[in-house]
Amino acid sequence: MNDSEIDYGFFAGVKTALYILAGLGSAMMEYATIKPVVGWSLIALIALDWIMGSTKALMFGHFSWRANRIGVVTKFVFILLILIIWLITNVVNGTFTPAMNVVVVIFALNEGFSALGNGVSILTKKEERKFDFVSMFLKWMMFMIRKGMVLLMGQDNKDEKL
Repeated sequence: MNDSEIDYGFFAGVKTALYILAGLGSAMMEYATIKPVVGWSLIALIALDWIMGSTKALMFGHFSWRANRIGVVTKFVFILLILIIWLITNVVNGTFTPAMNVVVVIFALNEGFSALGNGVSILTKKEERKFDFVSMFLKWMMFMIRKGMVLLMGQDNKDEKL
């Protein structure tokens, strides 16, 4: 097979990415003992977000193959991160299964909200601000921790904002 026989088109790239995504997802559920409904939901939401994000970028003239490849690699890293956490836990003989399912659900929520935002942008033909669930969740957690610390220890500086 020479280079001219290989299809480098858009749909060939999509098909290749989906095969890799499905393979990584299967490995994640098999080896990291992720519940299948949670794992396949994450895989479906990753694929949906990627397709919707690409469509949105095409609509608004922001599409680039480089950015698209970076987005796909980022989504693969999500799944690899889960597998790496599982591997590390097994090396130290820990049980991390319930927490792993929580991590996967958080990733799935992030992908779902991102796909929803992309869908709204496509339907309304108006670019919506990017919404990152994980960043918002972490900011909320830090706010709650600081608020709890103030309640437990008292606030010395009344002008300080939470």
